[in-house]
Amino acid sequence: NTNMFFMSMIKFMKYKTNTLLIFSLSTLALSSLLWWSSVNRESSIQGLHNKKTHTLFKAGMALFISSEVLLFTSMFWNFFHLSFEASVAIYGNWPPNSLSFTNPYLLPIYGTILLISSSFMASKAHQATTTSTVNYCPINKNLLKSVML
Repeated sequence: NTNMFFMSMIKFMKYKTNTLLIFSLSTLALSSLLWWSSVNRESSIQGLHNKKTHTLFKAGMALFISSEVLLFTSMFWNFFHLSFEASVAIYGNWPPNSLSFTNPYLLPIYGTILLISSSFMASKAHQATTTSTVNYCPINKNLLKSVML
């Protein structure tokens, strides 16, 4: 599935055809949905997740978070290295003269609004999870809104 996805990305970038890309993304989404529903069924209905499984889930999440920290550290390191040590390739100027800036009130403000509203809905869903014991309807609605955003 992953190989098909990367091959379809290469085909899309080279030939500008997206039929294989759409097919590979839909199979990736379907297999992810089926896998997560299986994990949910095993944990909640069947009760098969023991303490070791929960520990491994936590370790996997810690590895994911640490890899994200390293990724963003490398990106910021690259940015600050280029800005403090402007190379000869950009004639010692930072930012480069050929760099054009976008208007911050057009597309970036919509991205910021989308990010803030999504985090607000996730916070409301978390609050409903911690306070509600019987009615799970607001939790699902807020989580659905957060995912849709």
